[in-house]
Formats: sequence, C-alpha cells, structure tokens
Amino acid sequence: MDKVGELGLTLVDSRKVDVPGIAQLPLTLECKVVYRQPQELDLYTPDVLERFYPQDVDGRAVGANRDPHIMVFGQIVNAYVIEE
Repeated sequence: MDKVGELGLTLVDSRKVDVPGIAQLPLTLECKVVYRQPQELDLYTPDVLERFYPQDVDGRAVGANRDPHIMVFGQIVNAYVIEE
C-alpha cells in the first residue's frame, strides 16, 4: 500500500538529510541517528512480556508484537517551516 498516496501527502526534499519532509506538516525537524539499541526482552518481567510481547500470537496477525523494538536516539541537525 502506498500510505503517502492514500493520505494525499506531498513529499519534499529535505535540506540536510536523505529522508523527505511532508509538505502538509510544515514544521520539519531533520535528525541524524546518534545511538541505537535493540530492546533486551530478558530484562522485562514475565507479566510485561506476556502482555506486550506475546509469543503465542502469530507474528503476521494485526497488532502482533513478538519482536523487540529498537530504541533510537537522534540529534536534530536542522529545523525549519516548509512554506508552500
């Protein structure tokens, strides 16, 4: 599915990063990744794992969340308002 097209959004070139901005969301914060770390599921308590990372749910099911997320820290390298 083309989510950008389905929502009628217009992508515009960013000034310092490779990811485009969205014209309909004029405040643009361009960021670069400075740190990333996968979650360590073995550090969570069993009740949190059962509630938020159920392993008995098919990973293709809507809302399935079997895999850990990646925590990302970004540094803002540019900020501006897109004017049409």
